[in-house]
Amino acid sequence: MLFNYAVREFPANRQSILDDILALKKEFKPDMIMLPSTCDTHQDHQVIVQEGFRAFKNVTMIGYEVPRNNLDFPTNVFVTLSEEQLRLKLKSIECYHSQMRRPASSVKFYESLARVRGVQVGVEYAEVFEAIRWVM
Repeated sequence: MLFNYAVREFPANRQSILDDILALKKEFKPDMIMLPSTCDTHQDHQVIVQEGFRAFKNVTMIGYEVPRNNLDFPTNVFVTLSEEQLRLKLKSIECYHSQMRRPASSVKFYESLARVRGVQVGVEYAEVFEAIRWVM
């Protein structure tokens, strides 16, 4: 489901965004959600993580890494990736045409990052997340 909020205007639409998130929560009843990292400096990402946290306090929340936006990033949840999973991820990244001009959004960059994250946990490829809230 996509919503039509203008880029860099999320702070002005905070309440509407929260209302939309709450409607999604009611419809899907997730037990885990992914949000931008709490360290992400992009103003729209900050709104999503803050309103997402407000809406989903009772479920597990993990933050994803956007390297060009993060001042810091807690690497405390690692997910190993098979080569096939990595290829699917890289294929999906290529769909973000507006971001492909940025070196930190290239397929090569994300493949290298998956290798680095894999080295950190002793596998070929991995992805890392921030544990915002872990509910067991």
